[in-house]
Amino acid sequence: MSWQRLTPSLSLFIDELIFGFISLSLSSFVGCGVCGVLLLIAIRVWWSITVVWSALI
Repeated sequence: MSWQRLTPSLSLFIDELIFGFISLSLSSFVGCGVCGVLLLIAIRVWWSITVVWSALI
């Protein structure tokens, strides 16, 4: 397998790590509740759109 094929997977893995870290940080500030869940969902959707958009460019 060439490193070119591994690069998107590695990038996605790093993105997931960053998102996980941000989620944990936000959840500790926001606490449990509907607002926290909605905020995390909104950030996840925005992050997914950003990743897809950057892959298309």
